[in-house]
Amino acid sequence: MPLASKELTGVTSMTPNSDGTVSADIAWTWIPNEVGRAFTHGPLRDRYAAPQKATARLMWDGSAWTVLRITPR
Repeated sequence: MPLASKELTGVTSMTPNSDGTVSADIAWTWIPNEVGRAFTHGPLRDRYAAPQKATARLMWDGSAWTVLRITPR
């Protein structure tokens, strides 16, 4: 059962890679849904309340960006 959805809060850097892809450092927050709002304290709430960061590997196909993978940081 989902507890939250992700909301992108920023792209902090973008770096071209030698294979033609781009690495983008991103940040997001979790937006709790009705079920997620019930968790007001404890490890689960702390995990979702903490800042979230990752690196996304992107590929341009000529008309749109495709996400190849997202690696948490």
